[in-house]
Amino acid sequence: MQKQPSISAIVTCHNREDSVGYVIRALLSTIDAIKDEIIVVDNGSSDNSMYAINDSLKDTGRVIYEPRMGRTIARNVGASEANCDVLLFI
Repeated sequence: MQKQPSISAIVTCHNREDSVGYVIRALLSTIDAIKDEIIVVDNGSSDNSMYAINDSLKDTGRVIYEPRMGRTIARNVGASEANCDVLLFI
């Protein structure tokens, strides 16, 4: 029987304090599917996104602050920090 691949969920965020917490909580509710890690890359938000991220994520994932350099760079930063077999970009 083959081992299921591990999954790194990578969430990028820029000024999404209204929805980023919901996304993180939804991922956490399916944590059996997202076996190993959740990485949130804040892409230079100027609102309260970091508060919403930290409040929702608690100690169950990693937060990376990336100065506003665009979604592609934020995704690449998350991918470079991932430690799992499969990358899931949210």
